[in-house]
Amino acid sequence: MADFSACEIREETVPVLQPGELLVEIEHLALTANTLTYAAMGDELGYWALFPASAPGLGRIPAWGHGRVLHSAVDGVGTDVRLFGLWPMASHAILRGRSSRLGLRETSPHRQRLNPVYNQYALSPPAQGEAAELRALFHPLFVTSFVLSRYLDEHDYFGASELAIVSASSKTALGTAFLVNGTRRLVGLTSNRNAPWLTQTRLYDTVLPYGNRHGLRDVERCLIVDFSGDRALVEAVSADLGHRCAGRIHVGATHGGSVGQGATPNDVGDQLFSGPQQIERYAAEWGPMEFDHRLQRALAAFTAALRPSFTLRHGDGADGMALAYRELQQGRVPGSTLLIARPVPPALEAVAEAQS
Repeated sequence: MADFSACEIREETVPVLQPGELLVEIEHLALTANTLTYAAMGDELGYWALFPASAPGLGRIPAWGHGRVLHSAVDGVGTDVRLFGLWPMASHAILRGRSSRLGLRETSPHRQRLNPVYNQYALSPPAQGEAAELRALFHPLFVTSFVLSRYLDEHDYFGASELAIVSASSKTALGTAFLVNGTRRLVGLTSNRNAPWLTQTRLYDTVLPYGNRHGLRDVERCLIVDFSGDRALVEAVSADLGHRCAGRIHVGATHGGSVGQGATPNDVGDQLFSGPQQIERYAAEWGPMEFDHRLQRALAAFTAALRPSFTLRHGDGADGMALAYRELQQGRVPGSTLLIARPVPPALEAVAEAQS
């Protein structure tokens, strides 16, 4: 089994750009539960193919963030352009692609079996600071919350009057709770450490620690929405509910397990949820512009409502980024903390520009 806590820092020489390639300096990366899901599902869903490692047995875990184009050999994409998308945990990256309506479409052969969502890099405004960091933190997670809430509503919550959300402090779970709030009674299950903070967000009707689930006795017909990937925990919650369980939907793997481990996707009572597939479906049904309009409106409301509940923290430089990742992987980052890695700290970047 892979040890995702083991990581090392390597220095590599930047090769000469070939036609169709561009060199990007990575400005910041959002380290979230999504990052852990990409690691846990790297083999099954092909995330390791995004940025092949330089040696056997190693892998580069992708994370969402912004990067600035330093050199470009791609027609239609100039230098100093900022792109938003998936990057390796590194100071720089080389992409191969072509200009697209949104910005850049990655066309490397080794990435083409992935969902198109992961190969799109969007042009980003030049504004820096917290607004860009919040976009990196919330947008990739909230878009899953957005389509999941629509999917649940579309299926009338599979007959459930209540939702039990496992790993309720994860950002995708918070987004889902925000959008579903008032439609169904929400029970959030989380760690002892996160329970007081999660209660203060007022997103859930009831907050229960994992080890004290007696409150589940009070629920009626309940659908489990799992963001943890922790099979033993989900089975325990299912056992607590018994015949009152309306089914289980597996979305993420914040606890480092595997999404839907042991689930049977053909059974409507136990199903895997694919965010990228639903994004494609709703975008096709509504049209891309309308989809984005609805998404951005909902995301703005979520960010405005929840930002005061969070503390923003940075991991700067290679060592700071590695430390931040280890803390995330080991479960030592509170749900109330937003974690941003800056591979090239702003102060160092300013010195480099002054000397150039």
